[in-house]
Amino acid sequence: NNFAVAYVTHVCLHTGTLGFGAAISLLAGIQTMDIADNPFFLSSSPSDFWGRRWNCLVHGVLKRGIYKPVRSMSENAALAAVATFVASGVLHEYILAIISMGDEGAGNSRADGTKSAQYGMHMAFFAYNAIIFTLEHVIGEAHIFKWSGRNLHPTIISLCVVCSVLPIAHWFTDEYKSTGFYSDYKVGFPIIVSIN
Repeated sequence: NNFAVAYVTHVCLHTGTLGFGAAISLLAGIQTMDIADNPFFLSSSPSDFWGRRWNCLVHGVLKRGIYKPVRSMSENAALAAVATFVASGVLHEYILAIISMGDEGAGNSRADGTKSAQYGMHMAFFAYNAIIFTLEHVIGEAHIFKWSGRNLHPTIISLCVVCSVLPIAHWFTDEYKSTGFYSDYKVGFPIIVSIN
């Protein structure tokens, strides 16, 4: 189920950064920011999901490092947004390369039965999201979207936003599943098991 795996990805990101942020706060006395603001149930649009709710830390870096410079050079907001999604795709391909480092080669099985990463799917995922983001700005003022915003419960709207990406969410999450990322990450979560 794409929703379940996407939500697990959110939980991993959120809990990992909460733990790291708590350690920084305790050791250095510095208040850290929340990495996410309930993107699955509070997003009012794709731009709200990516711009204000999902991975706010990376959003800020990409906004300052890619979006604003491209926007100032071209005066074209759509071009700047697409460039930002492409940069995010490159960043995530790099992260995947780091996570799967030591694998024998793309697509090969590892000793633990998981597979090494297939590159390109994260780039495709973010390219798709650039299209959704652009479509929002092209057709977002249509009557159906205005009516929905006024008449539907915010959670329903948010689920519709998330559903715009769910059909291809596996383009992002499959590589983490195949490389064993989620299995490795579960070490940080206490699990109660029966003793036989």
